[in-house]
Amino acid sequence: MPQSITTKLTLIVCAIVVFIMIIIGLFDMYRGKNSALNKVIEFQGAQLADVDLILRSFNNNSLRILKGLARGIESIPSENMDSKENIISNIGNILKYTKVLTSVHASVFGFSNGMVVFANNKVFSSGNDYEVLGGNDDSDYNASTRDWYIGAANGNKPFQTGVYADFVDKIPSMTYSIPIVIGGKFIGVAGVDVLLSTLQGYFDEIGKSGSNIFVLDSKGIPFVATDASIIMKEAPIYKEIVRISAQTGDFEEFFINDGGLNKIGQCKTSTDSNFAVYTLCSLNSIDDIEGPIVRAGYLQLAISIIASLVISAIIYLAVKYYLRPINSVLSGLIDLFAFLNYEKKDVTLISVKSQDELGRMAEAINSNIQRTQKSLEQDSNAVAQSVQTAKAIEQGDLSARIMENPANPQLKELKNVLNSMLDVLQQKIGRDTNEIARVFDSYTRLDFTTKINDAKGQVEIVTNTLGNEITKMLHTSANFAKELESQSKELENAVNTLSESSNKQASS
Repeated sequence: MPQSITTKLTLIVCAIVVFIMIIIGLFDMYRGKNSALNKVIEFQGAQLADVDLILRSFNNNSLRILKGLARGIESIPSENMDSKENIISNIGNILKYTKVLTSVHASVFGFSNGMVVFANNKVFSSGNDYEVLGGNDDSDYNASTRDWYIGAANGNKPFQTGVYADFVDKIPSMTYSIPIVIGGKFIGVAGVDVLLSTLQGYFDEIGKSGSNIFVLDSKGIPFVATDASIIMKEAPIYKEIVRISAQTGDFEEFFINDGGLNKIGQCKTSTDSNFAVYTLCSLNSIDDIEGPIVRAGYLQLAISIIASLVISAIIYLAVKYYLRPINSVLSGLIDLFAFLNYEKKDVTLISVKSQDELGRMAEAINSNIQRTQKSLEQDSNAVAQSVQTAKAIEQGDLSARIMENPANPQLKELKNVLNSMLDVLQQKIGRDTNEIARVFDSYTRLDFTTKINDAKGQVEIVTNTLGNEITKMLHTSANFAKELESQSKELENAVNTLSESSNKQASS
């Protein structure tokens, strides 16, 4: 189906506008996604630094409490450490005050024989200041086999356990422990139990902002997290995060696939020798980051397309209004081409009164129509004379020439070529082929006396020369025949004489 120039222009403009809008929208979407990712990376790093500060402060505060407990035990006068009962009583009182005056869940002291003295709320609720558990005679509990005891005793420095269920309350907790040496003699290990819920409280508050932060222990198991559902649950993704974090380094972003979801994360690994190794990580779904931007981008694209359609409609109406003269120009051109193709004998001038480009175009076309009419008339006269010249040549007149000058350069060149060819023909043949034919006709009747008057063409001259030469040849042949006839008679007489002589001799 043919389309008008108005429709085509509108479609082109619409396509260009839509294309530009789409490119701009996609570019903005791409830039927005990158900007959002960069901001998330920057925010992750800043938030990890803040949370790491909380963790280190939490550890240092627990260590400060632990060292205060150790100083209290180490400051017990030696005269108060002269019996087992005095030792337990004095240490038990210090454990009680440590528990009462601090935020720890329990304060403990373990002896090398496996006995432990501890104080916690459960002990207080039973009316006691402290309790004693285990020992060599108690198979249910042996402090010397516990991680918090072994780590401090063997390392001879402060030690932090991983998360485990407290033996007394069965509540997830961590123990900070330190070896106690009095008078150069190791007497046991002091420790404070801190509930995991104490640290988890910080992460619960952080989680309200939508952040996804968790802390992995040395085994790659999360023990505190903004998402409490993952705490103490093993998963391959966490071990993979620890591996990647070890390769990329602290506060370096990395990408990882978690159950089909692409995520971006950062980690910070703490290796303080006084505390357990942990890896603090922040992990965010890329879809969550880019989703709002992509949706906004698609909305922008939709608005751009609608705006493009509205603009295209306005352009269509404007172009259609201002290009109305095109129909007149088109009609005039069709009329002109019909005239040029000899489908019509005349052509009508274009009637456009506008003063814009279309008006000037119509004026130019009208001017050329008039020039074309004159040129075609001139060419027609030249062609008519060419026909007359051709007829004259058909009748044998090689002196005929085309005298009219056509307007068409090709026709003018053809006229010159034809006239030049006729000049050559007249020079090579002659002026009148009928005269040449008349002479040759006489020659066929053996009349070689006929001549071409005023012969100038080469064929005319040769024809006359041929007649003259044939005439000369005929005269020569006639003379030769007469001489031959005379000699024949002489020969005949000689033969007769010889015959008579022979006969006479024969008779004698």
